[in-house]
Amino acid sequence: MNLKEIAYSQLEEAKGRVNFLENKVKHYEDIVSEKIADDTNPKKVERVRRRVTTNRVLDKAGYVSGRSGKPTP
Repeated sequence: MNLKEIAYSQLEEAKGRVNFLENKVKHYEDIVSEKIADDTNPKKVERVRRRVTTNRVLDKAGYVSGRSGKPTP
């Protein structure tokens, strides 16, 4: 294998790593913005899923959650 082939091989590997990291960042951004439940910690998955579902129901009903966690119209 010559140096040019090695460089192209390394470039393809780097592109794969970048793609993986971009997908990972998007996944975490979706978790933080509560578009999806936090599936990164198995102990918290069900608790977070319930909270996200509750927030979505409250949002659809026109309630906004305050700092205390109590919905306010």
